[in-house]
Amino acid sequence: MLLAVELDGARWLADVGFGAAGLLEPVPAEPGAPVDQGGWRFRVVEEGPALVLQSPYEGEWSDLYALTLEPQHPADYELANYWTSTHPESKFVTRLTAQRITPDLRLSLTDAELTELRPDGTTVAPVESDEALLRILAERFGLEFPAGTRFRARAGYSG
Repeated sequence: MLLAVELDGARWLADVGFGAAGLLEPVPAEPGAPVDQGGWRFRVVEEGPALVLQSPYEGEWSDLYALTLEPQHPADYELANYWTSTHPESKFVTRLTAQRITPDLRLSLTDAELTELRPDGTTVAPVESDEALLRILAERFGLEFPAGTRFRARAGYSG
C-alpha cells in the first residue's frame, strides 16, 4: 500500500511515508535511470509483474519494496493497519521507534539506540536512560513528553 499519483499523464510514486529508507520526493512509477534526492539515490526496476523501488546499501542496489498498481480496497488497508498496530509480534508494538528524515539525515530511534544515517556514513549511539530518551525525543525529533514519562516498549538500558 503506497501513494501513487498521476500528473499530466505520468504516474509517480509519492510514498514519502515509507520510513527511514524511503523517498524524500516523488519518483516516476516506471523503470528508469536512478533519481538523486540530495545524497540519496533511488530507482524503479521491473521484476515480473511488479515494480520494485530500490536504493543503494553498502554499494549494492537493495530492494525497499515491491508494488503493483492494482487498486486496493478499504479492507486491504484495515487489515494491514490493524495488524501493525495491535499484533503482539508487530515491530510497531514490541519496539519504541521514532524517525525523522531530512535531505541530508535519516534519524532513527529504536528502543535504546539512536542511529544517524547520512549519505557518507552511519553513526549509532546508545540511549543511556529514560531521561536521555525524553531529551532526545524533544531535541532531535520535536516530540515533547511530560517529565517522568516512561515507555513500555523499550529495551537496552535500565531506567
